[in-house]
Amino acid sequence: MQHLRSGATLVIDPCEAMWVIDVNTAANTAGKDREKTLLATNIEAAEEIARLLRLRRAGGIVLIDFIDMKSNADREEVLSAFRAALAKDPVKTAIHGFTSLGFLELTRKKADIPLTGETLLPCPFCRGTGMIHKEENEDEA
Repeated sequence: MQHLRSGATLVIDPCEAMWVIDVNTAANTAGKDREKTLLATNIEAAEEIARLLRLRRAGGIVLIDFIDMKSNADREEVLSAFRAALAKDPVKTAIHGFTSLGFLELTRKKADIPLTGETLLPCPFCRGTGMIHKEENEDEA
C-alpha cells in the first residue's frame, strides 16, 4: 500500500496478466466540496501512479480504479494530469481511456524485468499462490 500526502492510498497489485491499481480515499474525504476533494485526490494519485510505474518497471496491461468521478470534465482533468506525468517516462505508454466500468486502461511497453521479479521470491509454503491449505480440524473450531 502506498500512502499519498492527502491521506489517500494506492493499492498496487502486480498480477500475472496485468497490473491493477486501486485508489482509495482513506482519510481524505473531508472538505466542503466532496467532488473537488475527490478530483484533487485522483489527480494526486495519477501523478504518483505515473512515477510508481517507472520505479517498479511495470509493463503490459495496467488498469487503474480511480475514485468514482461523476463528471466527464473531471475524468478529462485526471487524464490530462496523468498524461503530463507520463511525459517524463521514456518507456512508451498508450492510454486507451476509461472502460465501461470506470477503470482507466493503458498499456506500458515491457522494457525490463519488473522490480517485483528481482526482489521477491515465491512463498515456499504456498508455492507462490498466496494461499495455504487449512488444517482438517480447522472447520470444527
